[in-house]
Amino acid sequence: MNTRTFLALTALTLLSLTAFAAPPSAASIEAILSTNGSQQSLESTLAGVEGRMRQEINKAIFTHNNGPITPAQKLAVDKAAPQVTKVMQTEMGWDKMKLAYTKIYQDSLTQEEVNRLAALYKDPSYMALMQKMVDINIKSAQAIQAKLPIIQQKIEPILEKAVQEALQTK
Repeated sequence: MNTRTFLALTALTLLSLTAFAAPPSAASIEAILSTNGSQQSLESTLAGVEGRMRQEINKAIFTHNNGPITPAQKLAVDKAAPQVTKVMQTEMGWDKMKLAYTKIYQDSLTQEEVNRLAALYKDPSYMALMQKMVDINIKSAQAIQAKLPIIQQKIEPILEKAVQEALQTK
Protein backbone atom coordinates (compact mmCIF):
# COMPACT_ATOMS: atom_id res chain seq x y z
CA MET A 1 0.00 0.00 0.00
CA ASN A 2 1.44 3.34 -0.99
CA THR A 3 1.49 6.42 1.25
CA ARG A 4 -1.30 8.14 -0.65
CA THR A 5 -3.66 5.16 -0.24
CA PHE A 6 -2.75 4.82 3.44
CA LEU A 7 -3.49 8.51 4.10
CA ALA A 8 -6.80 8.28 2.24
CA LEU A 9 -7.88 5.23 4.25
CA THR A 10 -6.80 6.89 7.51
CA ALA A 11 -8.77 10.03 6.65
CA LEU A 12 -11.86 7.99 5.78
CA THR A 13 -11.56 6.05 9.02
CA LEU A 14 -11.29 9.23 11.08
CA LEU A 15 -14.24 10.78 9.25
CA SER A 16 -16.37 7.70 9.81
CA LEU A 17 -15.53 7.67 13.52
CA THR A 18 -16.62 11.31 13.81
CA ALA A 19 -19.74 10.83 11.71
CA PHE A 20 -20.85 7.77 13.63
CA ALA A 21 -19.96 8.86 17.16
CA ALA A 22 -22.08 7.07 19.69
CA PRO A 23 -25.18 8.96 20.76
CA PRO A 24 -25.31 9.47 24.50
CA SER A 25 -27.37 7.11 26.58
CA ALA A 26 -30.45 8.43 28.38
CA ALA A 27 -28.94 7.27 31.68
CA SER A 28 -25.74 9.29 31.16
CA ILE A 29 -27.75 12.37 30.26
CA GLU A 30 -29.98 11.94 33.30
CA ALA A 31 -26.83 11.74 35.41
CA ILE A 32 -25.54 15.10 34.17
CA LEU A 33 -29.00 16.68 34.32
CA SER A 34 -29.13 15.76 37.99
CA THR A 35 -25.91 17.66 38.65
CA ASN A 36 -25.91 20.57 36.18
CA GLY A 37 -28.73 22.58 37.75
CA SER A 38 -31.25 22.22 34.92
CA GLN A 39 -34.02 21.03 37.22
CA GLN A 40 -33.34 23.72 39.81
CA SER A 41 -33.24 26.41 37.12
CA LEU A 42 -36.54 25.28 35.62
CA GLU A 43 -38.21 25.06 39.02
CA SER A 44 -36.89 28.49 39.98
CA THR A 45 -38.27 29.97 36.77
CA LEU A 46 -41.66 28.38 37.34
CA ALA A 47 -41.73 29.59 40.95
CA GLY A 48 -41.56 33.20 39.77
CA VAL A 49 -44.15 32.87 37.01
CA GLU A 50 -47.18 33.80 39.09
CA GLY A 51 -45.67 36.99 40.45
CA ARG A 52 -44.47 38.16 37.04
CA MET A 53 -47.80 37.21 35.46
CA ARG A 54 -49.78 39.14 38.10
CA GLN A 55 -47.54 42.14 37.54
CA GLU A 56 -48.08 42.08 33.77
CA ILE A 57 -51.85 41.56 34.04
CA ASN A 58 -52.17 44.35 36.61
CA LYS A 59 -50.10 46.64 34.39
CA ALA A 60 -52.32 45.86 31.38
CA ILE A 61 -55.50 46.47 33.40
CA PHE A 62 -54.09 49.72 34.80
CA THR A 63 -53.32 50.87 31.26
CA HIS A 64 -56.76 49.80 30.05
CA ASN A 65 -58.46 51.61 32.93
CA ASN A 66 -56.25 54.68 32.62
CA GLY A 67 -55.95 54.32 36.37
CA PRO A 68 -56.21 52.02 39.35
CA ILE A 69 -57.47 48.47 39.24
CA THR A 70 -60.93 47.97 40.69
CA PRO A 71 -61.58 45.49 43.51
CA ALA A 72 -63.53 43.27 41.10
CA GLN A 73 -60.61 43.24 38.66
CA LYS A 74 -58.19 42.41 41.48
CA LEU A 75 -60.46 39.55 42.53
CA ALA A 76 -60.52 38.23 38.94
CA VAL A 77 -56.72 38.33 38.75
CA ASP A 78 -56.42 36.67 42.17
CA LYS A 79 -58.73 33.89 40.97
CA ALA A 80 -57.07 33.33 37.57
CA ALA A 81 -53.39 33.63 38.50
CA PRO A 82 -53.10 30.42 40.57
CA GLN A 83 -54.97 28.48 37.88
CA VAL A 84 -52.56 29.67 35.18
CA THR A 85 -49.61 28.91 37.46
CA LYS A 86 -50.90 25.38 38.01
CA VAL A 87 -51.15 24.80 34.24
CA MET A 88 -47.62 26.15 33.74
CA GLN A 89 -46.21 23.96 36.51
CA THR A 90 -48.04 20.90 35.21
CA GLU A 91 -47.02 21.36 31.59
CA MET A 92 -43.50 22.64 32.21
CA GLY A 93 -42.65 20.75 35.40
CA TRP A 94 -39.51 18.67 35.57
CA ASP A 95 -41.39 15.38 35.10
CA LYS A 96 -42.50 16.48 31.62
CA MET A 97 -39.52 18.59 30.62
CA LYS A 98 -36.87 16.01 31.57
CA LEU A 99 -37.76 13.99 28.46
CA ALA A 100 -37.42 17.08 26.27
CA TYR A 101 -34.07 17.96 27.87
CA THR A 102 -32.84 14.40 27.37
CA LYS A 103 -33.76 14.48 23.68
CA ILE A 104 -32.10 17.87 23.19
CA TYR A 105 -28.90 16.58 24.78
CA GLN A 106 -29.03 13.34 22.76
CA ASP A 107 -29.53 15.28 19.52
CA SER A 108 -26.73 17.73 20.33
CA LEU A 109 -23.98 15.73 22.05
CA THR A 110 -22.02 12.53 21.66
CA GLN A 111 -21.45 10.07 24.51
CA GLU A 112 -17.85 11.28 24.75
CA GLU A 113 -19.04 14.88 25.17
CA VAL A 114 -21.55 13.85 27.83
CA ASN A 115 -18.76 11.98 29.65
CA ARG A 116 -16.58 15.10 29.53
CA LEU A 117 -19.44 17.21 30.90
CA ALA A 118 -20.03 14.71 33.68
CA ALA A 119 -16.37 15.02 34.68
CA LEU A 120 -16.61 18.81 34.67
CA TYR A 121 -19.75 18.77 36.81
CA LYS A 122 -17.82 16.80 39.46
CA ASP A 123 -15.27 19.64 39.71
CA PRO A 124 -16.39 22.10 42.44
CA SER A 125 -14.42 24.99 40.91
CA TYR A 126 -16.10 24.42 37.53
CA MET A 127 -19.53 24.35 39.17
CA ALA A 128 -18.75 27.59 41.06
CA LEU A 129 -17.76 29.17 37.75
CA MET A 130 -20.97 27.94 36.13
CA GLN A 131 -23.02 29.46 38.98
CA LYS A 132 -21.26 32.76 38.36
CA MET A 133 -22.18 32.45 34.67
CA VAL A 134 -25.82 31.85 35.61
CA ASP A 135 -25.72 34.97 37.80
CA ILE A 136 -24.13 36.94 34.95
CA ASN A 137 -26.84 35.77 32.54
CA ILE A 138 -29.61 36.69 35.00
CA LYS A 139 -28.14 40.15 35.60
CA SER A 140 -27.66 40.63 31.85
CA ALA A 141 -31.30 39.73 31.21
CA GLN A 142 -32.38 42.13 33.96
CA ALA A 143 -30.29 44.93 32.44
CA ILE A 144 -31.93 44.32 29.06
CA GLN A 145 -35.38 44.16 30.62
CA ALA A 146 -34.76 47.47 32.43
CA LYS A 147 -34.10 49.11 29.04
CA LEU A 148 -37.28 47.81 27.41
CA PRO A 149 -39.68 50.48 28.78
CA ILE A 150 -37.37 53.25 27.53
CA ILE A 151 -37.05 51.57 24.16
CA GLN A 152 -40.80 50.99 24.00
CA GLN A 153 -41.44 54.71 24.67
CA LYS A 154 -39.14 55.63 21.80
CA ILE A 155 -40.52 53.02 19.41
CA GLU A 156 -44.25 53.64 19.97
CA PRO A 157 -44.34 57.06 18.23
CA ILE A 158 -42.38 55.65 15.29
CA LEU A 159 -44.79 52.73 14.92
CA GLU A 160 -47.86 54.94 15.35
CA LYS A 161 -46.59 57.28 12.64
CA ALA A 162 -45.85 54.33 10.34
CA VAL A 163 -49.34 52.90 10.85
CA GLN A 164 -50.96 56.30 10.23
CA GLU A 165 -48.93 56.78 7.05
CA ALA A 166 -49.76 53.26 5.88
CA LEU A 167 -53.47 53.84 6.46
CA GLN A 168 -53.37 57.14 4.56
CA THR A 169 -51.76 55.61 1.49
CA LYS A 170 -54.01 53.13 -0.21
